Amino acid sequence: MNLRLENIICFFIIIAAAILALVLKSAYKEVETNEIYLKKERYFQQTEHSAISSAIASKPDSVDLSDEDKGNAVRLDIYYSKSSGKAYLQHFEYVPYTYQPCSKDV
Repeated sequence: MNLRLENIICFFIIIAAAILALVLKSAYKEVETNEIYLKKERYFQQTEHSAISSAIASKPDSVDLSDEDKGNAVRLDIYYSKSSGKAYLQHFEYVPYTYQPCSKDV
């Protein structure tokens, strides 16, 4: 009886994982060029907000990713293409219950 319950639970976990894999996007396709962009999300503390904003505005490749994953007040989305080497950044700030864009795609 116990073994059967474990099999049922494993079955539902596998189904839930398959549904999540289909629903959550990890790659985006540009319609005009058919180029595929992978997405990475990096999270930072609120104290990094102004440094990230100014780095994106002046020189996007100078964004310091060494302090990432030390907070969740600021999010930086990185879209990059392995084939062309292009990358786009978008900066978000956490406002209760959601992330609001702080910058346009750069």
